[in-house]
This record gives sequence, C-alpha cells and structure tokens, in this order.
Amino acid sequence: MKSLFKKIKHLIYKFRRLLLNKNYADLGSDTRSPYFLTIDLSTRADITLDITKPLENNLHNKFDFIWSERLLEHIQYQKISIVFENIYKMLKINGFCRFSLPVCYSKLNTDMMRANNMQKSASMGHVTWFTYEGFGEVREELFGISYPHNDNLITWEEILDQNKLKLRLTRFYDKLNNLNIDENIYDSKLNKFKDIKEINMKRPNSFIFDLVKLD
Repeated sequence: MKSLFKKIKHLIYKFRRLLLNKNYADLGSDTRSPYFLTIDLSTRADITLDITKPLENNLHNKFDFIWSERLLEHIQYQKISIVFENIYKMLKINGFCRFSLPVCYSKLNTDMMRANNMQKSASMGHVTWFTYEGFGEVREELFGISYPHNDNLITWEEILDQNKLKLRLTRFYDKLNNLNIDENIYDSKLNKFKDIKEINMKRPNSFIFDLVKLD
C-alpha cells in the first residue's frame, strides 16, 4: 500500500512539473519534489547519475535552472572541473545553476573549517572547501585559521571558462569576514530567493553562488 501511494505521489509530481512548464533540477538530492527533477547517485532519485562521470546526450541542454545544496564539498577538488563541465552541458543558454555550500571562514563559530572541527568534517565527507575566491583541498592545517593559504587555492578564474560560465556571487564572507549579500536575489530575513521562489534552502548560513551559461 505504501509503495502504491509513493508511485501515485510521484506521478502527481511529474504531472505538476509538466503543468508548470519549468525545467528545474535538484542536483544531489533524492527527495522527490513537485517543482524539481531530482538527480543523485541514489536510485530513489528521478535520475540516477554520477555528476563526476561523462554525461549522456539526453541530458544536454535540458534545464533552465539547477539547484544544488551541500554537494560540491563532498567531491574531490580535482574533479570539480568535470562537474562544472557537466553543469554547462545540462543547462540551456542563459540557464544557471545555484550552489549552496557550507561557510568555510566567518566570524561565526559554525563554519566548516573552525577549530576542532576536523574530525567531524571528515566524518561528514567534506573533502573540498569553497570561498568567493575559489576552492581547494580540505587539509588538517586549514582548521582554526582565519583564511586559507594561497598554495591551497584554485581561483574561479583558473577553473571557469569565462566564455561559457559566469560566476555570480549571492551570499559570501570576504577576507575580512564581512558578510556580503545580493538582496536583489536573496531575502536574508525570510531565507527566500526572489527569482526562484520554489527553492527551499535548509541551511540559511551558506555560501551561495550561481554559474550562468552564456552560450
């Protein structure tokens, strides 16, 4: 009976997505949604996919928008370029992918790289850190410092083909630990996005950025 109920619910979700006529995807989630097609390693997702592997042609130019919360920090930093290339292929022109990731360095005592958090971070599978400047490998010596060393930084300029994907920052902490928010996109008081209202972000204190497909 429970299995039948799930099948009916998933059919309702599929029908609702067709009615909305919005090609939205939730990357890194297997919790099915009336708004987003879910993509994950899990077989419970609408599409079972390893985003670090070559992409099938039927997923090219498919989505207007991709949402991804708490995914990239679990992917080895050497494979991030593959992920971004696949994101580019999946998006339609002028489509974009929005990432929400753990805050790594801030004034708060809740960031990923805070002192004494190495063991917990490792147990959660965190292998890559991100800031507004770029990203790098999670290492023991990075915990408890105010900002990462340059020798552990791959900049956005190095990794992104500026003719293909444009970086758009929405919420981030700078080197002085000041919080910067684009209020035209994100309402920090309500924890709501103004452009894609269907997003339900579970963790408000996040580093948020978009990758916009230019051509």
